[in-house]
Amino acid sequence: MALNEDRAWPNVHPENTAETKKVNDAFFGGKAEKKLLNPGMQLYKLTAKGRSLIHNGAASPWWFSTDDFEDAVGLSGVCGFAKHMKVSLTEYARIIAAVTEEWNTMDIIMKAKLKTPVYGFFGQCAQQSKKQGSTINLPGHAYQFYIPGLTEEHIAQVSVESAGCA
Repeated sequence: MALNEDRAWPNVHPENTAETKKVNDAFFGGKAEKKLLNPGMQLYKLTAKGRSLIHNGAASPWWFSTDDFEDAVGLSGVCGFAKHMKVSLTEYARIIAAVTEEWNTMDIIMKAKLKTPVYGFFGQCAQQSKKQGSTINLPGHAYQFYIPGLTEEHIAQVSVESAGCA
């Protein structure tokens, strides 16, 4: 049985309605689709220096596809857009992923690879306030995965590097 096979959208955490609401609110229009992701698929996230893949027995559930995936642009495409806009990868990713300054410094790129089949929920990032109390919103709209329950049984770190584009 693949990880999350028994979960369904929108009630991704039936045991915790507050967590379900948080996850639903993180997707544009509260919509995401359940997708089967195969072993070998590479994912990435911009995160804070010093963070490890596995923390308290689990990996973060929030990821982006390293390669193009359906309507999602992979990391090289995101880098291309950042260069075109003449901003850093961190600045551009913060805007399209709607990652607030309080959540994450986004100073490294962590790449990982799936070891087993998993189901993830795939959709566009909803807008978020730039920082707590701000009236400025980060627009979001990048495509993201939410994959609850990831452990070292399911995912392995591939690399950690400075958040920049080659």
